Amino acid sequence: MPVNKESIVSAQIILRPASGQTIDGRSVISASNVAEFAPSPSDVSSVAAQFRSRGFEIGPAVGISLSVTGTIRTFEDFFGMEIQMGKDCAYVFVLKNRIFGHELTGEDLPEVLREFVLAVVFPLPPDFGPTEFHI
Repeated sequence: MPVNKESIVSAQIILRPASGQTIDGRSVISASNVAEFAPSPSDVSSVAAQFRSRGFEIGPAVGISLSVTGTIRTFEDFFGMEIQMGKDCAYVFVLKNRIFGHELTGEDLPEVLREFVLAVVFPLPPDFGPTEFHI
């Protein structure tokens, strides 16, 4: 579903661990081991600078990620993809009618991010509260 290009949205940037640890669907990250999965401060600075230079607002790095906020147009310009509202009321990346979903990883990321970033993720809406939640 098309969206207003001036709407403000946020995404989580999942950074690569400085330790070389693997983050996958089986990784358990907790308060006791989050340091093993933390990105290096210089990687956080590099990624934040990339997004800031393209007009995004940058949130603090927390654990393995940082948040970026901007207009849908800003996201589309940076990622070279259209941003649409998915059926589950969360934003998705779309390129030439191919829906990538809520998350970009690997080769689908802009080349400038691949060295430091594992994924860029639009959060899903909460599954509690009003049943007609709209972002």
